[in-house]
Amino acid sequence: MTPRSRATSFATRRSGPTHRASLNYRVEPLTQTEAQAVLQAVQQHRLAALYSVGLAIGLRLGEALGLRWEDVDLERGTLLVRQALQRIDGEWRFVEPKTEQSRRVIPLPAVAVAALKAHRDRQTWERKAAEKGEGWHETGLVFCAPDGSPQFAQNITRTFQGLLVRAGLKPRRFHDLRHACCSLLLAQGVPPGTVMEILGHSNIQTTMMIYREVTQDAKRQGIAKLDFLTLDPQTTVVNTVVNPRIRG
Repeated sequence: MTPRSRATSFATRRSGPTHRASLNYRVEPLTQTEAQAVLQAVQQHRLAALYSVGLAIGLRLGEALGLRWEDVDLERGTLLVRQALQRIDGEWRFVEPKTEQSRRVIPLPAVAVAALKAHRDRQTWERKAAEKGEGWHETGLVFCAPDGSPQFAQNITRTFQGLLVRAGLKPRRFHDLRHACCSLLLAQGVPPGTVMEILGHSNIQTTMMIYREVTQDAKRQGIAKLDFLTLDPQTTVVNTVVNPRIRG
């Protein structure tokens, strides 16, 4: 059978008004152990690289789904964010970044490079398999369906939560990986300004909101280390009776 490949076209539009996430959303940062557990839970899935890259560099889901191979340089270890993929009025559209800060070049950590290389090899295999059947939809997308067509965002989130639940982990949103990337970078001592540039935050206030959550969590862990000061209640009662001068 002759291999078949079909090109899929996309409309491109400038980013319009968007609903910004409420700063009242309770950010629950992942610890390093939790982050590793998440990666372990998704490693066998065909889109494991999507979740790994989402955690490693904090891409928004639309940015990740709109990423094309021409935007990725695995030799230099860089990734260009210049668009997001959205489903609008029944059509797939590339949407330009909503702010200048969202358009950015991100250096890739070794773990992300390795994940993307493995994902590229898997996609090559899927392309060959699809060409023997209904055909491959050529989109150039990094994270696509098994036939090359775009992925629906809700399917990504549903799959992600299912993988976590089956692994006995708390279900989370894909966007929580972005928060996790931010919190882990800040916990490693990366300056907030640098974290802001990596994540493409439009202002430092958004980064600092997550920073406050990280420092608050660190405070809780620090205070917890004082639990060794807890006295045996029975001992406290006995001492108070024997030595009436001991007061609270």
